[in-house]
Amino acid sequence: MTPSLDDVEFGPIYFAEEILGFRLYPWQSEFLAWFEPALGRQVMATLATPNGAGKDTIIIATLALWWVSLHKMARVVITSKDARQIDEQTYPALERHRSKFGPNWKWLERHIETPTGAKIIMFTTDDAGRAEGFHKDKKADGTDDPEGPVLIIVNEAKSVPEEIFTAIDRCTFNALLYASSTGSMSGRFYKSHAESRRLGFLRKQVGLLECPHIGQDKIKRITAEYGENSP
Repeated sequence: MTPSLDDVEFGPIYFAEEILGFRLYPWQSEFLAWFEPALGRQVMATLATPNGAGKDTIIIATLALWWVSLHKMARVVITSKDARQIDEQTYPALERHRSKFGPNWKWLERHIETPTGAKIIMFTTDDAGRAEGFHKDKKADGTDDPEGPVLIIVNEAKSVPEEIFTAIDRCTFNALLYASSTGSMSGRFYKSHAESRRLGFLRKQVGLLECPHIGQDKIKRITAEYGENSP
């Protein structure tokens, strides 16, 4: 079933469950819902999850594919420091849904394009210049064009250098997502949680117990090794 671009009720939760076939946890539904009003106002959200929680397979896959399905000339920009993250996690999480979309979609290495011209662009952060130059479309009167919004996703944001975040700050976007497992108490990703109100971020921190698919053996092993309060 291909989603209808004319369905005004077509939100990310419906897309995840009815088009992609996911059964969402409460935290996933809550987080995805934050992006639904992104055309009416700028949305910035930051997500910290344990490894294996579904960051790529559910959250990023849903938001990226929903965004380009709903808006004819939309752009989704996904960046990460590690090429393996893009090539072995993020892109496969998107491509596994290829059969659910029309034959005129183009699925290329690190690039997906819809028949209407919407694009998902993926790249690593080797060159800060590649993170610049992405801007949401404007109509002649200066208002946002609803057909050309921009969503920027920084994956494994804890490892991305500051110059990439600075380059992204120069872009104009409708929605921004930082997503990562937890790391050191420094850097832009940490600040997006610790100073979320000042920086304007909606934040979500997810623990192992909120991901029932992660086995109890793994939870017990990690808890025994690092303690319950370890990030």
